[in-house]
Amino acid sequence: MVCYATGAQTDRSIGIPGEDLERSHAATEFVAWYNGHPDYRDHEFDLSVERVAIVGVGNVAVDVARILCRTPEEL
Repeated sequence: MVCYATGAQTDRSIGIPGEDLERSHAATEFVAWYNGHPDYRDHEFDLSVERVAIVGVGNVAVDVARILCRTPEEL
């Protein structure tokens, strides 16, 4: 899974090959799902993966990393 956290309030393309693939997600999608936003209730993330690449160095990128360190059961 790849999660890109660009620091923008809305999803923004970062212009890299593969960012539109199935397991590539904007941090805004993941954060909205994790926080229980009704528009993202049915959104699915494959939490069985062992590795995740997070593109970004800001607070949201760190938050996503912190959240993904939890087990699927905790999520």
